[in-house]
Amino acid sequence: MDNGATSPDFEGDAWIYSGMKRKSHFILAYEVGKRTQQTCDQFMIKVMESIELPMPIDPVTFFSDGNRQFYESLKELYAPTCYRYGKLIKYKESGRLVKTEKEWITGDGSLKEINTSQIENMNGIARGSQSHLVRKTKGFAKKVRRLTKHYGFFQMYRNFMWVDKNGMTPAMKEDL
Repeated sequence: MDNGATSPDFEGDAWIYSGMKRKSHFILAYEVGKRTQQTCDQFMIKVMESIELPMPIDPVTFFSDGNRQFYESLKELYAPTCYRYGKLIKYKESGRLVKTEKEWITGDGSLKEINTSQIENMNGIARGSQSHLVRKTKGFAKKVRRLTKHYGFFQMYRNFMWVDKNGMTPAMKEDL
């Protein structure tokens, strides 16, 4: 166990690693814990278990904020020909975006493909709809177990109950 990150009694800073499919907005997996390689590895295993096994002729594509942990997990889980990984790093000054850097780490494609705005938007929706994710509220979750359960409810709601402007849920788009 790393700093109690997986202990149900762990208190303190916790991160939610989350992943979703770009086209359907289906939340594939999430993991709550310290921002450690172990937590990221647990998250990436959940992602791997929730998607079809990629092949060199049809690699899976991942985008992130450049957190090195994602790349380390991907190297352990997939053959290099079976995934593409691009990172997008945003630089801010006084809360304003001043510069972005995009780079393909594994695989290739257009730099325009590399985008994290959908998952960032989903994270904002999660924070806006769940007081236990916001530190300065009475409902802020202080236990990882509680935070994990609440995010599980959020994942279920967003995947199976939230309807987009076309009357489709993410699960419907995935034929689930």
